[in-house]
Amino acid sequence: MKKIISHPITRIILGAIVCIGIPMLINKPILKSLFASMGLNDTINGIIRISLASIVLMPLCYVWFYKKVEKRKIAEWDLKYLFRESAFGFGLSVASISFLVLLCAVFIDVDIRYTGFTSKFIFGLFIILSLALVEEIFFRGILYRIIKEKWGMNWALILSGLLFGLVHLANDNMTFQSLISVIAGGLLLGILYSYRERMWLPVSVHYGWNLTQVLLGINLSGTDSFAENAIFKTTMKGPEIITGGIFGIENSIFTIILVFSLFAIYYLLIKRNKVIN
Repeated sequence: MKKIISHPITRIILGAIVCIGIPMLINKPILKSLFASMGLNDTINGIIRISLASIVLMPLCYVWFYKKVEKRKIAEWDLKYLFRESAFGFGLSVASISFLVLLCAVFIDVDIRYTGFTSKFIFGLFIILSLALVEEIFFRGILYRIIKEKWGMNWALILSGLLFGLVHLANDNMTFQSLISVIAGGLLLGILYSYRERMWLPVSVHYGWNLTQVLLGINLSGTDSFAENAIFKTTMKGPEIITGGIFGIENSIFTIILVFSLFAIYYLLIKRNKVIN
């Protein structure tokens, strides 16, 4: 039984169930009914339970499960580095999206207008954070880390990056160029995890990346559901290879080049300081 539980595939499957599945199950059937009985409206109800399930329960389940199964200290959630690495990662992603919008403005017509603040935008912030945490806990904390431990960083990058892209094929308005963009994003987030062997960088980069697009009213990975409640509305007129089309700026050729460039920088930094299997 110990051999079965310690097998990489078992740890990936059980980890996904314990760290993501169980908090999700607690979220709707239990927490939703609990907070509704307390008289909280749907928006406040959603914000509180999503925060508890994804921001609190998922990392706690991760620490508990892998500490028990792998018999080690869970250094990837070390709170000592939370603010420093999260601030850097968030700043990197905000700067990247801002730079891409400015770069597009050099070549095409870009219009950014203030549309007003709504309470739905606050709710969206928590949804975006929740989605970023779910994806990073599975793709980087579980899948990438365990593959890397078993077969090395290169295989972990390839396999987790490809799966990250394939999962997003279900997104609206997905194209082959979009698939390449998402795979590039998966590679970057994977190498950011390896750079510090902690979750704070990939989580903060993922969150900041999505949040900046939503704030500016840009379609996020093919959907406009978040952009509808944005504080700003950004419109771009020009060739789709630059604007990204309906999928959003993530689909722009400039984005693909930037993400692959950042990946190459961090890959070389790791290669210079560590032995890569």
